[in-house]
Amino acid sequence: MPEGAAGESGRLRVLAADVVRLVAWIWSGCCLYWAKRKQDAPAMIYERVAVMQNLTAFHPARSKAPRVVESNGLMARETQLDRNALVLAGIARRLEKRCYAHADLVVAVSQPLKDAISEEFSIDKEKILVVPNAIPQKVVELRRAVSNDLIIGFVGSVVAWQQLDILIRAFARVRKRDGVPPNVRVEIIGSGPELPALIDLVESLDLAESVTLFGSLPQDEALTRMTRWALGYSGHAASSHTDMYHSPLKLYEYAGLGLSIVATPSQDAECLVASGARIHQFSSSDDLDAALVEAISTYASLSPSEVEESRKKTIAEHSWEARVRSVLVSLHV
Repeated sequence: MPEGAAGESGRLRVLAADVVRLVAWIWSGCCLYWAKRKQDAPAMIYERVAVMQNLTAFHPARSKAPRVVESNGLMARETQLDRNALVLAGIARRLEKRCYAHADLVVAVSQPLKDAISEEFSIDKEKILVVPNAIPQKVVELRRAVSNDLIIGFVGSVVAWQQLDILIRAFARVRKRDGVPPNVRVEIIGSGPELPALIDLVESLDLAESVTLFGSLPQDEALTRMTRWALGYSGHAASSHTDMYHSPLKLYEYAGLGLSIVATPSQDAECLVASGARIHQFSSSDDLDAALVEAISTYASLSPSEVEESRKKTIAEHSWEARVRSVLVSLHV
């Protein structure tokens, strides 16, 4: 079921999806056990948390090898409250708690998520290690391209909590302001349940010549387009949990390409700013206009060498190689 789509589904359809998840978990677990039953114990068993999944519980070496669990959110809570895509929330929550409780180490993508996991599931903070997202190697290897337009870009799932509608409305307002160059455009790469509404919004605001919605693109094509962007947009709203505990990968992709960034507040944004990334933060639609105008005017005054200098510093401190080094230091390896 597409992310965010279940809000329009009936309760029975969501319940059917829950049953499919449970059956898939048990079947996958049995297959895992059968495939690994005669093999030597691995050096480590690594699993990423998902809704109604705990495959490590089936691994024949689960009591012999260290168990590491990676988490990028409170999965049962988000699926039930933010996506309206879960009926058997109690079962999902118990499975999620069991996955954390039996792990030797939990890897969380942010300090707020570490705190939330500890609070929600009574997990000792001492066994939770924070490792944020990082700049992908593919991004590091790309060279920036020259564009005649000043492009504000977004890449990711087109869902409500990305707040792309307020970006388009803000763009419609600021493009007419004095000092904003006429060659400013918006490009959105990605698909999702909000895409039809965004297409209608672009048409209703008469922005068809200035806003392009590409839908899904192959990764290489998407990255090539991103090398032409000037600004990246990351308007991720907080989930039903009061804190913004996600680690938006797009922030690192944008910073790794040398883009200026317009984003909602997060710990990742603060860390990137400390490394020299140009991030203009906004907390609501009311202050997005000012953040966009500031980002556009600031970027227009930068030289290519200044952009590259910022990019190199950010890559040096936020590549996956840098993340591995910091993990080894924290583990005293």
